Amino acid sequence: MIADLCQGLVPRSREVVVVVVVVVVVVVVVVVVVVVVVVVVVVAVVVVVVVVVVVVVIVVVVVAAAVVVVVVVVVVTMMIIIIIIIIIIIIIIIIIITIITTTMKILTIHKNNNEKIEKFFCQPLRVRLMANS
Repeated sequence: MIADLCQGLVPRSREVVVVVVVVVVVVVVVVVVVVVVVVVVVVAVVVVVVVVVVVVVIVVVVVAAAVVVVVVVVVVTMMIIIIIIIIIIIIIIIIIITIITTTMKILTIHKNNNEKIEKFFCQPLRVRLMANS
């Protein structure tokens, strides 16, 4: 051991301090690099998750809006079709009532005319026939 000291094989305290400082600096740099890499990875993951969530929310909102628009268009179209059908039914009912009313008036007029014609022409004939018999 003493021979090693004399030959300079045992490191001196200054060299030990330099080695320790270099090791500490390397460890600190490695730790800082690892922490920075971990922080960057975590931030990247958070950013990716936020972007995915935002995209999903936007897609859901767009799909929901599209569904609402389709439902509104379908409902409005159905309402318009129902209103048109109701109007057509009302027009058909009015036409049927008009035809029935007109037919009844024509039949009444025809009946009255027949009675008038019968009274005018046939009654004297009956009276004559009864008088002859």
